[in-house]
Amino acid sequence: MQQYKANLGIINGRYGEIERRVLTIFAENPNIKSIPMPAASDVAMLHLVKDGIFRRGLARDLALIIPNGSNAEIDFAGGTQEFYTITEKGRDIVQRLAEARALS
Repeated sequence: MQQYKANLGIINGRYGEIERRVLTIFAENPNIKSIPMPAASDVAMLHLVKDGIFRRGLARDLALIIPNGSNAEIDFAGGTQEFYTITEKGRDIVQRLAEARALS
């Protein structure tokens, strides 16, 4: 419990609300590699990218299915969208968060 709280302190101090939600999605769904985001999301994902946890890219006609009980699909078809791909460093951090292991 103490490690979990320590990790929350680090994450809450460094990352914004959207970044924390993205980390949660990847912790709960370790099989996904990328997440599409609306245009100009580079501001919302700034620290995750700067810290080397995600890489920003552009793609056309993206869709994402996240198992959430209803298997909702977010469809970005019809234009170029930003997407963020988790790095190996990011996978390690997400796994550490999920297992309540130290981040440092």
